[in-house]
Parts: sequence; C-alpha cells; structure tokens
Amino acid sequence: MINRREKLQLFNKLRGENHAQADLSLLEDEQPRHPKLARFSRDPKRYSDEILYALLDFCDEEEITDNREYYENTDDSSSNTSTEEEQKPADASSDTSAKEEAKEPSGDSSGGSTDAPVDTPSDVPSDAPEGDAPPESEVHDSASQDEDSKKK
Repeated sequence: MINRREKLQLFNKLRGENHAQADLSLLEDEQPRHPKLARFSRDPKRYSDEILYALLDFCDEEEITDNREYYENTDDSSSNTSTEEEQKPADASSDTSAKEEAKEPSGDSSGGSTDAPVDTPSDVPSDAPEGDAPPESEVHDSASQDEDSKKK
C-alpha cells in the first residue's frame, strides 16, 4: 500500500482520458466487485480520473502502464483489420466513380469544365420561401450603416 502523497504523484503522472477503457478493464480484472464499477462502465472517459484513482489502490504503476500498452496493441490490431474490411467497399465504389469519370469527356485535367456556369446566389434554388430572405438592398444598407458608425 502506497501512501497518499505517492498515490497523488502517480495519479498525476498517469492521468489521461485516453486510457480510461484500459484502466477500467484492469479494474474489472483486479476488483470485479468494486462498488463503483457499474457507474464507471457507463461512461469511462467521464470517470477516467476516478477509475485511475481507484485502480491505484490495487495496482502499481508498472501494472497499469503494461495493461495500457497491451490494451493499445490489441486495440490497434483490431482497428487495422476493421479498417481493411471497410476499405474493400470503398475501393469498389471508387472504381465505379472512376468508370463514370471515364465515360464523361473532360477537356480539363482538373475535372471541372470551363464553360459550366458558376453557382451564384441567384442561380441556387432556395428551399425557403422568397418572403423570408431579406432583400439585397436591406443587406447593403446595414453594411453601409456599420461602415458609417466606424467612420464617426
């Protein structure tokens, strides 16, 4: 058992929300009947400081850091496999978009044609009724009033 001062020093050294889930899993392993375990499980990031402080009663610094490294390594390997699986459908959809681009003749290497009209506020359709938008003259008037007040 470490004294309070050492516990606070370790707590400040090991503190961080990034390790909340790893610390929670270690606390579950070390003390499965901890009275606050159910509350910690609901939102580990929110209770990350309390989880770590409770964990320091049962584990030393080396156990906590080892568990965090192990947890990160297992988390990284599982995220790598899920990333590879997610990329397969993305590659298939990008193949179809490449085929569509090949079908459309484009004289520009940037992908946009020079004779396509540029969207302006008058070209873009509005979902709101016309009466809701302020007329352009009011917008210009308010801007000129701001400029007049700055000059004074």
